[in-house]
Amino acid sequence: MQDNSWIAIGDIKNLTPQQRLDVFAKINSKDLEIVMHHCSVELQERELVEDKKAFKEHLEDSILGDQTAEERKIWL
Repeated sequence: MQDNSWIAIGDIKNLTPQQRLDVFAKINSKDLEIVMHHCSVELQERELVEDKKAFKEHLEDSILGDQTAEERKIWL
């Protein structure tokens, strides 16, 4: 059986269900806090990326709207 005394967070998904149970059974509270912090940071980073994408799309729409308004002024 694999030694689960040290395992990278990304490698957990490659373990069998029984190996995962063994790993989580051995996690102490400090390790669990680190894992929770890592997950929290990952979720915050994903949220920032999504917010940045939404802002960029809004900005592009705004620029396109301004350009269209300027082009229409020619016809007035």
